[in-house]
Amino acid sequence: MEQALSCQAAPIACGPERLDGQLVFVDGVLVAVLTRLSGEHYGSHEGHWFLEAGFGPCDPTATKPPPFPTLNDAIAWIRDAGEA
Repeated sequence: MEQALSCQAAPIACGPERLDGQLVFVDGVLVAVLTRLSGEHYGSHEGHWFLEAGFGPCDPTATKPPPFPTLNDAIAWIRDAGEA
């Protein structure tokens, strides 16, 4: 059975910066907090999406994924993690 995945835009405080963020829910339960990396100090990862926090199936304890080039890539990873 496919789970309902939804995103909610939310600014995320990251030190003195305020980054674009997404709260990601599966069946209404928060499973991930993503931020869009902004600033030259992120180098080649600038503009990519980063898993700031993962819960349940997205818990990065074992392996934290690298930054995702697009939000769709991050959502695909979250969807796959929920099916594992």
